[in-house]
Amino acid sequence: MKCLFLLAFLDVCINAQPILQIRPDVITECSANGLGRATIVWNYPGDGRVQVRVGPNGVPMTGLPPSVGSANTGDWVSDGLLFTLVDSAGQELARATARVKCSPFPDPIAAALLSSSYFPLQVGNEWVYRDDSRIGTADYSTQRVAGVRIIGDQAWYSVLTGDNPQTAIETLYRADAQGRIYQLDRNGREILWLDPTANPNPSATLQILNGRGPLRNALGNFPDTLAYVNNQPLNRETGMFARGVGLINRRDDSPTGSSGGFVQGLDLVYARIGGNIRFATPAISLGLSVESNDLDVSGGNVTNCALPCYFVACGLGGIVDPPGTYKPCFQARVRLENLPVQDSTTLDLDLIDAGDRSVYHTSATVAAGQAQPDSILVRQLQLYSAPNQPVPAGAYRVQVKVKISAGGDIATAAIPVQVR
Repeated sequence: MKCLFLLAFLDVCINAQPILQIRPDVITECSANGLGRATIVWNYPGDGRVQVRVGPNGVPMTGLPPSVGSANTGDWVSDGLLFTLVDSAGQELARATARVKCSPFPDPIAAALLSSSYFPLQVGNEWVYRDDSRIGTADYSTQRVAGVRIIGDQAWYSVLTGDNPQTAIETLYRADAQGRIYQLDRNGREILWLDPTANPNPSATLQILNGRGPLRNALGNFPDTLAYVNNQPLNRETGMFARGVGLINRRDDSPTGSSGGFVQGLDLVYARIGGNIRFATPAISLGLSVESNDLDVSGGNVTNCALPCYFVACGLGGIVDPPGTYKPCFQARVRLENLPVQDSTTLDLDLIDAGDRSVYHTSATVAAGQAQPDSILVRQLQLYSAPNQPVPAGAYRVQVKVKISAGGDIATAAIPVQVR
């Protein structure tokens, strides 16, 4: 079997049967007239060229492309539209039917309305919460919109809670044109979960309180939030949603009994909405990469940092290395985000051998007040002790430590490399 990787999100494996696929499986983003667009993917394991045709009359969509490929439609795909794959003689090889279930927000304002929801239901949206409870402090819980499922005639968004897709808990939600959010319970019944309209339905699971308006916290400024409560016999849930972001905090309390009081609390620390990181708590982020983990020094297949003579009168403009000098070196790249502005920051970068000894060291300092939100530092690390004297072959690691003047190491990262 061989596989074709056409797009970042798409892979099609070729086996003995012709394949015709429509991606996405369910089209939810539509134009103003209720039509969507898709990518049509095909493969035919036989010889010769093929063609994709559309509709019951077989109108050609493509010419006669190769037997493996893809093509994009325009905004003209309707629910139930038939696509067929035929060979050069017109013999049908495979067929697929489009499923179009438009969100209640038609273009061109679809993106704006979706992002303005108090619970944005777009595939790929992701939230990470700090999770405090009676059995653990500062755990973290992830929620993400993983896909769309068609149940009846409605498109329901699958929201997974948990870091492991195999064990994550799935909950199905959908939104209507007024921004109300519905939930599908275990018995397949549709329940009004959140009604953020001006006159909320009292039957909604989450009841809106008077607390509407702006909020500022560690994540930033939220210009439009609403508070809610969900009173149950053994649990009182309170929380807050922010327009365009989703749930930003939640607290569960046991109202009665000797075990009454705090049960669990969630606080948003990260949100990716519409493919962009919209909110994240300020935290120092450190990333380390190297140009290769396998450095072939003996074969001369790493960069030579020797300085050759670039001019006629060698030696008059500076120190140069004799012809044939080999000074092997390689690139390390450090990415820093959210450094403290009020303190100076020192970065130490080392090449460390198997005996935990530093065989090469370099450092850099960012002065107080000079930190940038996102900085890249690139350095060449030496793989020699002297010209034409490479370090011994073996296992090494590249290590970076970041310190601030206020005291102590604040971040460390390391990558193993092999020198041969």
